[in-house]
Amino acid sequence: MLARMADEREPDDVTEPIAPTPGSSPPSPASPRRTRLFAAVAAVVSVAAILAVVLVVRPFGPRKLVDGEAGVASSQGIDPAADEMNAGLHATDPNLAAVHFQKALGAVPGHYGASFQLARALDRAGRRNEARPIWERVLRLAEGYKDAPVVETARARLADPMALGLEALHTRHDPVAAAARFREVLAQNPEHYGATFQLATALDQAGKPAEAKPVWEKMLGMAEAIKDTATVDRAHARLAAIDAPPTPTGGADPDAETMRLALEALRVKHDPTAAAALFRKVLAHNPDHYGATFQLAIALDQAGKLTEARPIWTKVLKLSEAIKDEPVAAAARARLAKSP
Repeated sequence: MLARMADEREPDDVTEPIAPTPGSSPPSPASPRRTRLFAAVAAVVSVAAILAVVLVVRPFGPRKLVDGEAGVASSQGIDPAADEMNAGLHATDPNLAAVHFQKALGAVPGHYGASFQLARALDRAGRRNEARPIWERVLRLAEGYKDAPVVETARARLADPMALGLEALHTRHDPVAAAARFREVLAQNPEHYGATFQLATALDQAGKPAEAKPVWEKMLGMAEAIKDTATVDRAHARLAAIDAPPTPTGGADPDAETMRLALEALRVKHDPTAAAALFRKVLAHNPDHYGATFQLAIALDQAGKLTEARPIWTKVLKLSEAIKDEPVAAAARARLAKSP
């Protein structure tokens, strides 16, 4: 099968050579004994030829011959797609390889190896949208032949990277794997709205604020363009948090561990209610704690407690204006412009 060949060398080496069909004009009979001898020899040669065909073709996977293909192969003694397959496998340019594999499929529309190689060539050429229907064909063929490794390969290729990213981020809580999937989506569509937002979120959760910042800036512009005020507020808040200066202290911050746990509850565990309780604990100890005030406002918003959040945002605005932290002040003003 294709997959067994792939284990031994690159899958690009998959092809389907068909052994020449044996046969020649029988000799003129000279005697019954000689006739029987010739018949025995011919039978041995035919069996050997059949075994050769089986041994040569089997590693490349079975395929259903299309109408007329068997007759062509028998009359000509060659695979009508062989030359194009060979040219495609030796082409270094994936676009050129794709042309040869397409020609092979033109000669033999049901060619298993050509379908597989065309899908790979289109992927390598960056033509993933064109490759998708070919991979769907490969999947159907592989399922029909019970070629499990190729079935797995095709299914993985056809899986939606956006769905895989969301599953990694929100179910498996693996922001690094999620970010890789969202980048894959954006490589194909740089303006994908959801992938941009989720990538920024994943980078935040992976503890990579420097990488997250330009993504949030891009997200802010996209959200403002379509007047998505909720996402505008979220982007402003995240950019303000990334740029916020550390709270000045006279020594070790006694609230540092509580803040860490609160931020973990908010950003990693997605539990804004638990986070809000921890931020309030910090504020009970230090009522003017800048970071705790700002994060409490965000946590209350995320918990759907907009009325409770409003006076906290008012306090955030006052504190940010006092230290001339314009990004946080802008986020607070934007939030307070909404009701409640």
